[in-house]
This record gives sequence, C-alpha cells and structure tokens, in this order.
Amino acid sequence: MSELKVVLSGSVMECYQYDRQVTCFKSPDGKTKYYLPYKKSYGLSKTDSQCLSASRSRRNFIRRINANAGRYSLPDCFVSFTFKPERLCDLASANYEWKKFRQRLQRIVPDLRYLAVYEWGAKTGRFHYHAVFFGFPYIPQSKLQDLWGQGFVSIKVIRKGQVPNLGAYMAKYMAKDMVAGRYNPHKRRYFASTNLYRPRVFRFYFQLKVSDIVFRFRGLRLVNNFLFNSELIFIASFEYYQFIVPPGVLSHLSNFLDKSSDICYSY
Repeated sequence: MSELKVVLSGSVMECYQYDRQVTCFKSPDGKTKYYLPYKKSYGLSKTDSQCLSASRSRRNFIRRINANAGRYSLPDCFVSFTFKPERLCDLASANYEWKKFRQRLQRIVPDLRYLAVYEWGAKTGRFHYHAVFFGFPYIPQSKLQDLWGQGFVSIKVIRKGQVPNLGAYMAKYMAKDMVAGRYNPHKRRYFASTNLYRPRVFRFYFQLKVSDIVFRFRGLRLVNNFLFNSELIFIASFEYYQFIVPPGVLSHLSNFLDKSSDICYSY
C-alpha cells in the first residue's frame, strides 16, 4: 500500500510518492483504519529534533510565499531592513522593533500582506530583516525608511512571473544554523500576516500516481526530482517531484486534485 501527497502552492506543485501508508485515516464505511505509528522524538536527539523543526519551518515558509506570489492586482515587493551600527540589539529587541514598524505600516496599508524573516549579518554583527509584501501599493523609499526608523531600507518590485519560485529565493535568508545567544530555537523563525492564501495539500491512498497527473496534464515542467531513503521508523521513504504549473493549466489541475483526492486541506 502506497500513498501520494501533493502540495500545491501557487504555480509550484510538489509530489511525494511514499513507499507505504504514512497517515491515519478511516475507510468511507468507518470500519477499516489504516495507521502508521508516529513519534516525533523517536530515536532523535534534541539537536536533531530542532533541525527537523527548522527544516519544516523553511519548507512552510517557501510554500506560503509561492501560494501568494503574483495573486494580486498590485505588484509584490521585496524589502530589506537594516539596523544602524549604534542600534545594535539582540533578537528579542530586533523583533520588537519589527513589530512596532509593522503596526505603523498597517495604519497606511490596512490590508497588509507580508512574510518576513530575520537574518544575522556575520560581517556587520547585526540582525536585519527581509520581507515580501504582496499586492503592495507604491510608497516612496524615503517614507518607508522613515517609518522603519532604525536604518536603511531597500525596495525591489517583483513583477508577475519574474521569479518562478520566489519562496526558494527568499528561503536562502532563513537561518541555517541556530547559533547560541543569537537564535532561539523555541521562537518563531519567520513572521506572516493572517490574511494570506495557504498551500493546499491533497492525499491519495490507493489509485493515483505521479505519472497519472503528468499524463493527464501536459505542460508540467519538472524542476526537481530525487529519491529519499529513510532509516527512521517514523519517516517513510519517498520519491520527490517538483513541477512548475503553467497558468492555463493551474485552475484545471486544482479542480481535478480537489475532486479526486481522498483528503484535502490547507495549512
């Protein structure tokens, strides 16, 4: 028994073809239950668990960006925020300044849609922030910098289709290592507004394979493919596929997955 999981984030579709059943669910008659035991901490050290958590946060960050990129009438903007040397501060203080800036900005843009991540500058010795604002109205750089009030602000407008996988581009700014005294593994690794579109997950337990989707919807561009062999009991082995879905196919593909999947949800 195998399982197929499809994650649709905007025009990016990810497929996980597992070698076994990985989730718990009941058959339509409610009598048969399929289940694979899952324990988060089984056989993992604290450091390994934190690495898994960081990897999951990075993956979710990428998907949420791709789910919102290019979906609004106004363009998206990539904005970086730095701190002046005299405003050197720890992560908690930096996050507090970001929170106050976001509140000031929302007075100008009430329907503010954003995803932001902090990064430690090894050369400058200071934290700085990178953010994507979706459907962002024009605001002069000088005015945005005055609102920030902590240092320099740079703005780059992102046109529709300019960056096919914007999430992967942004993820390189996420912290790869949790450095003691600078990052707190128990704190959130990125910030997001609550009014964003969310990635959709479709699960197929019996009938559908990745090859069936590719055969049914021509024009899907394969950009990544690899085989993951797991040595842990609670993580199944799988083959991973990533496709870029053409705009003309996206709506039909989404409807097909929605109608034919055993389970679908957003997260």
